[in-house]
Parts: sequence; C-alpha cells; structure tokens
Amino acid sequence: REVGKLFDLDDQPYRKDSFLFTSEEFERFDDVKLDLRRQYDLKATKNDLARCGLGYLIDDYERRGPDSELVRRLRKRTR
Repeated sequence: REVGKLFDLDDQPYRKDSFLFTSEEFERFDDVKLDLRRQYDLKATKNDLARCGLGYLIDDYERRGPDSELVRRLRKRTR
C-alpha cells in the first residue's frame, strides 16, 4: 500500500470491533464532533473520527517509524 492512501472515509466500513475508552476520551469525541459541526459545518460520526485518527496514526507510523507519535506514546506509558 502507498503511504497516505490507506484510509478513505468514502469506503464503506464492514468490519466491527470494540475498543475501551476513558470517560474523558469518550466525551472528547462528542466535543470534537460538535466543534466540527459548529465551526466548520461538517457532519461526522464517532466512527468517522476514529477512522481518521487510526489513519493518521498509521500514516505517521509508516512515515516516521521510531519517531512516530505512536512509538513515542507507547514508550512513554508506565504500564
């Protein structure tokens, strides 16, 4: 796959999975959704946000590897 071409929100998702979030993370999803609608007149679902975030995370990892945000955050955690 070409870097940066992995995710397209126009592609209909068909796989389902579950993820655990803190209350703060879950509430921020709602906050961002509302901000997008109010400030930019963009409708988005939590699923759209999660897919965008995953796309960004993977793209950044593929481009920057050990310097990526993913690696940085995983190294930083204490558990």
